Amino acid sequence: MSPTATQLRRRRGSIYFIVLVSTLLVMGMALAGIDSARGHGREADARIEAARAHWLARASLEHAFGVLNTGSSWRATAQALNGQLTDATLDRASVRVVAVDPIDGDLTDNIAEPVVLTSTVALGDAVRMLQVTANPRYTPVGCLLSTLHSHANITFTSSTVEGDGLAFAGGAASASLASVKIRVLAVGAVSGGSYQRGLLADADARSMPANNLFATYAAGARVITFNSIPGGRLELAVLSPGLNPYGTASTNGVYLIDTRGATLIIRNARIAATLVVIGNVRLEDSVSFQPPGAALPSLLVAGTLEIRTSSTSLSESTLARNFNPANAPFAGVSDTDQLDTYPSELRGLFYASGTTTLDGSVRIIGLLIATANLEVRQSASFTYDPAYAANPPAGFRERLLFEPERGSWAQTVR
Repeated sequence: MSPTATQLRRRRGSIYFIVLVSTLLVMGMALAGIDSARGHGREADARIEAARAHWLARASLEHAFGVLNTGSSWRATAQALNGQLTDATLDRASVRVVAVDPIDGDLTDNIAEPVVLTSTVALGDAVRMLQVTANPRYTPVGCLLSTLHSHANITFTSSTVEGDGLAFAGGAASASLASVKIRVLAVGAVSGGSYQRGLLADADARSMPANNLFATYAAGARVITFNSIPGGRLELAVLSPGLNPYGTASTNGVYLIDTRGATLIIRNARIAATLVVIGNVRLEDSVSFQPPGAALPSLLVAGTLEIRTSSTSLSESTLARNFNPANAPFAGVSDTDQLDTYPSELRGLFYASGTTTLDGSVRIIGLLIATANLEVRQSASFTYDPAYAANPPAGFRERLLFEPERGSWAQTVR
């Protein structure tokens, strides 16, 4: 049957679909026309119909990907129609596309589940069924493309900064008595020197995390009361999914601390968790920091962030502490002795909404993102981790796109 006006309105790109189908039909007719010219009669006609049905099936699936990538409004409608996305007649051909959730059959319960698309085209005696799996992928917010990012200004003061990746300033970038061995991009001006890896001013702005970032992680976090941390200092301690020295452990490794206006100091400690802090944070001395798992940030600060760490390794013998007990292994290894050392480095994604300052011998393997001004003093080394852009954490996602799964295209002929 012909598509209704309501069905046509569901796809803003209907014109694209018609043009694409027309083009593919012309191609199919041209190819099949060669056979017809050879005088094969009814056999040639059948080949023409089969070729046209094949190209229509392919075009209808291309159109279906366009529908999937316009948002999620299609889901409720398709679910109510038993998965139907398209049901139309075009140039004597009946075209029907159906979407199925292969996980649980429900298209509306989880927008990040894959979808199997099946197109059935009937033209004369020819019927072609073409199927493909559409896999979802989140695109990252723009700031995840930088190893060092400020939505405002970046200042390099009397410092030596090196690393791969990119330092990006949403405002201006400036350097005073600094050696900057990392590429620098800025929306505003770039001034001072010396920049040894290249620089670019007047760059396009990049998107930042969602406004509900802290609420998103707080909803699933285990609360650590600030008063339970002696002197407001998280030190000589290990925090992980299996170990919380201040209360009950969090199975997902996400913890929430509200400092009530004070500053949380983290020093001489090992953290293998996502730490969400409402308040100011200062990192000092030797700190080994990493996220509890893939696609999770390490530290989210709703306040100012000062990083004054040392390059001196975190030493169990020096501090008379065991930093890899049974419920908090390091690199899969745990023990009961006090003989191990751990690199003083910050791994993962670190974000602060307030002013951020690096002052010490800082080593970051991952990303440091600030909404406010960011200043680098003394020595800092950065190694970019592309995993966060490839699989962005919640709150750092821009949009959801569906792409064909490699090797999933399959054709059935009836």
